[in-house]
This record gives sequence, structure tokens and C-alpha cells, in this order.
Amino acid sequence: MKIRRSPKIFAGALALTLVLAGCSDDTSSTADTEDMTTLSIGVMPVAVSAAFEYGFEQGIFEKHGFDINIQSGQGGAAALPAVSSGSLDLAIGNPLSIMIAADQGLDMRIVSGYAAPPIENDMTNGIVVQADSGIETWKDLEGKTVAVNAVQTQGDLVVKGAVAQDGGDPDEVKFTELGFPDMEAQLEIGNVDAIWQPEPFLTSNLNNPDRANIGSANAAVIEQLPPLVTFTSADFAETNSELLETFETALAETLEAAANDPDGFRQQVSEYLDIPIEVVEAMTIDDLGTEIAPNALPDLADLALEYGYIDNAVELDTIVLE
Repeated sequence: MKIRRSPKIFAGALALTLVLAGCSDDTSSTADTEDMTTLSIGVMPVAVSAAFEYGFEQGIFEKHGFDINIQSGQGGAAALPAVSSGSLDLAIGNPLSIMIAADQGLDMRIVSGYAAPPIENDMTNGIVVQADSGIETWKDLEGKTVAVNAVQTQGDLVVKGAVAQDGGDPDEVKFTELGFPDMEAQLEIGNVDAIWQPEPFLTSNLNNPDRANIGSANAAVIEQLPPLVTFTSADFAETNSELLETFETALAETLEAAANDPDGFRQQVSEYLDIPIEVVEAMTIDDLGTEIAPNALPDLADLALEYGYIDNAVELDTIVLE
């Protein structure tokens, strides 16, 4: 397996491009890959993105005829223009971003699920605060500033839902956009009151005794809400239906293999994010798989409509590929 890394720009953010080809050396590259299909896929710098590298290392994507060009950016919403323009073939991102894009006329399709919180422990992301802040419940976020990686998308929506569900006024919560790696410092100096943290950032933050987690807003509002799905443009889906079926098969096999090899996958996460294996072992990692809980997307669409994130009811039969 050869991995080449080079800086690349997409959606206004510096991205890391990983070109992974199913070959063992440069001399055999052309011969081994001339019949392969190359896909450019946008990911995020979070733990579960390592499943793509795991699939490469295990030869699963190669077996199904794919070379994958991975571009890592700040969030799925940032990848939407690149997917729409064809700079990326697919990406992973939160499902609300796809719903909002469709509502605004950007024709996207959800190809499959990717990750979902484990039923037995749904704390794969959380809202972290200073332990002495006095913020202990969702209602306590009234009048506070919460950092999310992207505004007007799934993170702030579910926080609003959790605050309202707890008897608070969601309109009194302020949101600001920060990159996940930058949030802890802003919390420390008091520029924000709370930060949205997925893994690996959540565990790293909670290793500090001065931090506390008030809970997962995802889990508080919608059971089994997927933080990430795979998506593509309607044009790509229409012209590459068979290819997408093969890709979903390869992805499902990859995610199942990673789920059945927790030690191996956690080692992959450690290498992918360049963090100590001890940190990875302490994480709660989302369940990996292409299935989406039946209630999750309809409930999310209803919540988005309620809070004005979209203007029209979502036609899930259209945007979710069968």
C-alpha cells in the first residue's frame, strides 16, 4: 500500500489529500491500478474517518476496484460545494447539511449511513464546559455562547432542541464557528462558554479535571441520530448508479471489518490522527455501518423544519438513495 500526502485546498480550507493506491511500489503502480476507478472523497479530521484508511490497509477498496483520493476538511457542509461542482465525488457529513442543501436547491443525495452512536453508550460527542462554570443542564446554556464546527447545521440545531426540551429558550443561546482543534483554547480563555466536541477531542478535553460534559445533544434529542452519512451530487448518482452500488458494498464491508476488529481499528485511528493509542483506547467510538435508524432522518427533518433551518418539508424518498 502506498500513501502519498500533499496539501490541497477545498471549500476555502487547507485540506490533507491522501492518495492511496492498491500497490506495493512505484514500478507496479500503473499496471496494478489501470483498471481501477478513482474516487475523490471528502472526510473530516475525526476518529471514524480512519475507517477509509483501514479499508485501504485491508485491501477492501482495492478488491472492489477502487483507488480513493481522501481530502480532509473542517466539516461536511464545507464539502458540499466541492461535491456539487464535481471536485469531490463523495463526502461524509452530517445529514442535516444535505437536507439544507436540497432545500436551497443544491441537489444532493445521501448514499448510505456511515456512523451512529452505540445504543449502550451514546456519548461519542458532547458539549464540554468549564467544571466551575455553573453550566450543568441544557437549560443553563441560555445566554451562553457555544462553539460548533459549523453554524446553521446539525450541531447547533440539536443543541437548540436539547435546550428547548429542558425547558429553556433556544433563541437565547449564541453560536460561533470554530475548528474542533481550536475550541479548547477558546473555552480556556473564556471566549466561549461551551464547545461541541466529537472524538478524539472529547476524550482529550475530559482528561482535564477542569472540564465537564453536560451530555450529547444528538442523543438528547433524537435516538440513534447519525453524526455522519455518505453523500454525493444528484448528477453523480444518476450517471454512476452501478458504481455507487459497488462503492456502498465496499464501504459496508470496510465498516463491518473495522467494527469486528476494534483493536486494529483503534490502532488505525491512532495513526490516522497521530495521537497516542492510550487516548484512542479511552474513546467511545461511534458504531460503524451503512444502515440508518428508521426514525433518525424523519425526526431530524421535522426538527429542522420546526426551527426554520429549512423552509420546506424534506422529500426523503428523493434525497436518500435506495
